[in-house]
Amino acid sequence: MVFTNGKLFVIIFFAIENYLLIGGESVKANRQKLELAMARACVNTDDLQRATEMPRPTVNNVISGKSVRPATLGRIAKALEVDVTEILED
Repeated sequence: MVFTNGKLFVIIFFAIENYLLIGGESVKANRQKLELAMARACVNTDDLQRATEMPRPTVNNVISGKSVRPATLGRIAKALEVDVTEILED
């Protein structure tokens, strides 16, 4: 569905995003483990954002340990060539 009103689209998008994180499954990355995996892969935040093709705020949310969808953390792990359990919060 396409909306011509950009504000309406943004409101609906954030409502869906918040619903998925509050009512659905969410995971968190362990910041230290994630930064270690990034160091091993010799990538910085910009490199990771390009490799995952995700918006920069999403990558920043993962790095800062905020709750994200499992698929988001999976894309980060795939880009770093590690198993997702290696960067998952305990």
